[in-house]
Amino acid sequence: MNSQLPMEELKKLRIFFEYLDEDKSGTICLQELKKTCQRLKIKLNEHEAFELMRLLDRNSNGSVDFDEFVNLLGDKYKHDLTRNELNAFFDKYDLSIKKN
Repeated sequence: MNSQLPMEELKKLRIFFEYLDEDKSGTICLQELKKTCQRLKIKLNEHEAFELMRLLDRNSNGSVDFDEFVNLLGDKYKHDLTRNELNAFFDKYDLSIKKN
């Protein structure tokens, strides 16, 4: 996992990941990835969706776990544009970080 991210950023990524993981299996499968792309109005054909999953699924087990998700978004998340996009997503779907 990308441990260089601050804990608050990891919490946001965890919430985002759990939102995408509709069946609560702890992974994002191809079907969930396709649904996410549809929600974000990203049009992918079957081949493109499969290729995207292949790129995201670093251990080639057919799904994306949280570590893979963080490693993928971690480097990009350091940039303001990505952070702003993620914050906009949280606002749009009214996702909030639960305070302990």
